Amino acid sequence: MSLAFTMKTRGIGEFEQQKSLTSAVDQILASSSHSWSEKTVRHFPPLLREILATRPDKKSQTIQGWQQVHLMIY
Repeated sequence: MSLAFTMKTRGIGEFEQQKSLTSAVDQILASSSHSWSEKTVRHFPPLLREILATRPDKKSQTIQGWQQVHLMIY
């Protein structure tokens, strides 16, 4: 969210910044299973939306993990 806000308010003008953005987002989200709703993502800057659209959706993996833990507990 902070990255999207910063991009939206300050812009990302230089081509070098655009090239490094994909790897930066990958590093930030490498260990995260977080995902945003389409309603939220539509307010992100277009470049960030494109990058997030190419990332695999980890939501189903997270749900399966929670279900497995739930079954182990009960």
